[in-house]
Amino acid sequence: MGDEQDPGFSSTMRQYLVTGIDEERTITIEVANRKRAVMIAECKGCTVYIKGETPTNIDLCKCERVNVVFASCHHVDVSHCNRVELQCEEACSNVYFDNVTSGVFFLPEQLAVDATKVFTTRCNDIKIEVVKGQAKTKRHVIPERFVSTFNEEGKVVTDVCRYS
Repeated sequence: MGDEQDPGFSSTMRQYLVTGIDEERTITIEVANRKRAVMIAECKGCTVYIKGETPTNIDLCKCERVNVVFASCHHVDVSHCNRVELQCEEACSNVYFDNVTSGVFFLPEQLAVDATKVFTTRCNDIKIEVVKGQAKTKRHVIPERFVSTFNEEGKVVTDVCRYS
C-alpha cells in the first residue's frame, strides 16, 4: 500500500498512518520494518489487517466501528474510541484501553495463559473474548482502572493499577 494509491494511508520512517477513513472498507498494511508503529486515527466503519513484521505498537485514536486484525504486537493503545474490536492471532504483551466505549479484544486461549495484560481507564463495556478452537469463545468482562491478566487455569485475575 502506498501514498499515491490510497489517500487515507501514509508511511513515514517511524510509522504507518491510516487516517480519516469514513466508509466500509478493508485496508491491509504490510509492515516491512518492525521498528515502525501503526497509527489508526479518526476512522469509521473500516477493517484494518496488519501483516508482515511485528510493529512496535498499534495505536487507535478517535475511531468508531473499527476492527483491527494483527498477528502480534508488543503494545496496543486504544483511546477515545467507540465500538472497536481487536483480534490478536499470535502474541500481544499489553493492551491499553483509555476512554473507550464498547471494546472487544479477541485472543487465542494460549495467549490468555501467556501473560497478556489488559489495562483500562475511564472505559465502559470492555470485554476479552478468549478463542478456544474453531469459533468457540469465552467472554470476560473487564472492570475499569484495573489491570487484568490470566492465571494458569485461564481465569481472569484483576488487580488495581498502581501508577508511580
